[in-house]
Amino acid sequence: MNNIKRYSIVCYLENEHHDRVRVIQKELLKLTGSRKCLDSWSPHLTIGSGILVTSEKQAEIDKSFGKLTNEQKEFEVLLADFGGTENFKGADGLTPYVLWINVVVNKELQTLFDNIAEAITSKYDTFWPRIIQYVPHVTVAYGDLNAEGYEKGKMYLSELKFTDTIKISHVALVENFPDKDIEYKRFYFRR
Repeated sequence: MNNIKRYSIVCYLENEHHDRVRVIQKELLKLTGSRKCLDSWSPHLTIGSGILVTSEKQAEIDKSFGKLTNEQKEFEVLLADFGGTENFKGADGLTPYVLWINVVVNKELQTLFDNIAEAITSKYDTFWPRIIQYVPHVTVAYGDLNAEGYEKGKMYLSELKFTDTIKISHVALVENFPDKDIEYKRFYFRR
């Protein structure tokens, strides 16, 4: 049987942007008890559907991302305020409650998502439902967030004003494991 890896496609937040999100996640942990974001991920923006890659296709996927990112310029996106859902339909064992920081979609971000979908993710099976309507966000609580925690978290976030501009300079493939997700490789854009 082939060794199949599960890769999320993300852009990590760096430096002060990472730290600002971590402060919010830690406060949500105190209020809600939800800690999965802190334990399993570093703050990031998802860029494409999570793909399943066999070991035989690893070199092909690396080459595809290398080509795509070589043709991509860096750009910025705006993070503004918060959102969430009570209907997340992710993997088994995860609750349906998610809280996030909104990302304002601009032409560059939508084009990057579309290019990845067309050139890469459309050619692989996905481990969650394929992203059809792109709603980018930076997750601050999910997975172990319950209904009561979701309401407490929404209340807390509704009292915050949050804006930040982040640079999108790379795409990272992150291998998904049961307890922690680990970056496999980062593909930087041309500058």
